[in-house]
Formats: sequence, C-alpha cells, structure tokens
Amino acid sequence: MNPLDALEANLKNKHLVNLRLKWNSYHIPNDTRKEKKVLENLQPFKRLEHLTIMSYCGTQFSSWIFDNSLSNLVFLEFWNYKYCLCLPPFGFLSSLKILYIRGFDGIVSIGAKFYGSSSSLFVSLERLEFENMKELEEWECKTTSFPRLQHLSVKHCPKLKGLSKQLLRLKKLFINECDMLVISENNVDTSSLEFLNIYVH
Repeated sequence: MNPLDALEANLKNKHLVNLRLKWNSYHIPNDTRKEKKVLENLQPFKRLEHLTIMSYCGTQFSSWIFDNSLSNLVFLEFWNYKYCLCLPPFGFLSSLKILYIRGFDGIVSIGAKFYGSSSSLFVSLERLEFENMKELEEWECKTTSFPRLQHLSVKHCPKLKGLSKQLLRLKKLFINECDMLVISENNVDTSSLEFLNIYVH
C-alpha cells in the first residue's frame, strides 16, 4: 500500500470500533518514511476501542497512536516489529485497559519515552504483556505508573534482568523463558498475588 491508497481508505470517517492493520511480514521497506506516512494516513475513527497493528515496517509511529486522540481505546496489540528501536509513549492513553507488545526485536531498554511526560500514566491499564523481546535488557518503571495493573505477563525475554520495584498490587504474574530475570519480594509486592507462574526453559 502507498500513502495515497491509505488516505483513500478514509478510516478516520468510518465508524469502526475494532480495527486490525497488517503489513506483509516478509516486506523489506525501501523508505521507512513512506511506511510512517502510510500509517499516518490510516488514522482510524476517534471512537475506536480495539486496535491491532501487525508487522509494521516503519521505524517511527504516527502520533495518533499515542496522543489520546483515540480516547476510547481500551485494547491495543502490537505484533512483530523488526525496525522500531523504541516504544511510543502509550502512557497517555487514558482509557487503555489491555496492552500487548510482542516481537520488537530491536528494543534494548524500556524507559521514560514509554510513559510520556504526564504526571499520571497508564491510569486504566489492568493487563500488560511483553513477549518475544529478544534484546530487551532493562525495564524502567515510573512511581506513578500502572496504578490499576493486576495482570503482568513477560514471555521469551531472555536478556531481561529484573522487574521494577514500582510494580505493586499485582494479582497475576506470568514469567516464561526469561533466563536472566530474578524475581524476589524486594522488587515485586507479592502480598497481593493470587496466581504466580514461572516457567524456565
């Protein structure tokens, strides 16, 4: 798809509640700026609630994904991103309850950019999953983040060394094939846990 085709799709004016965008997983981009423009022109209806984007080939995201123009968005899923080196500031998405991030091969660290500059971040998020983050080593968490997070799943992140001390009040914690990850009561408040699953390959 080229940017003009994406613009003609006119998703912004179509009253969609659910949207799935998928790039060809074998596509090798000639111009990452063009890929970003395609994504910009696929901006959906402002009342969208569920969004999945798969195999995006750009290196940067369009601002409509994270600037809270999608104020009704409750579910967001990203799959198989080979060229992105950092995550957008999803913390601004005030209604977001479920966030799945899978297959970001180039991300080494998740830090301040993930949260944004707001004083209150991920205010509605209840479920967060990271999966197949092959190079991820560090995840920094702000004190004011994730006040409602109950379910955390971290799978196939073999280089991740630890979880933040700020991850409190979790009810469910899943750790799967994260060989370097150390879990202790010093970095996670286990008093509220109802379910703990740790699988080592």
